[in-house]
Amino acid sequence: MHIPDGYVTVDVPNDLVVGTGVVATADSRAVTVEDLVTGLTEPQFIALDIAAGKMYWTSDEGGNERIRRANFDGSDVENLVTTGLAGPRGIALDVAAGKMYWTEFTGD
Repeated sequence: MHIPDGYVTVDVPNDLVVGTGVVATADSRAVTVEDLVTGLTEPQFIALDIAAGKMYWTSDEGGNERIRRANFDGSDVENLVTTGLAGPRGIALDVAAGKMYWTEFTGD
């Protein structure tokens, strides 16, 4: 597994790690590590919809900011929000209401 520089978010109950360039999974003892989504420039933070088996993350890729999601196994990567973003960072889901929330960092 690539050890990411910069921001790292860990979801221990679901063994997920997101950091620069990779969304990965590891068992709780880090014996088995598997990259799920690779080739990412700067994934930032992650949120999970356990019931739907989806992971969502913010990505600030040097002027190409977006919010993306994929299945837990890394398949079916989708761009959800690709315009109007200014440094997306934190992300949260209100699954019951069908809402997604995120924060942005503008450097101000």
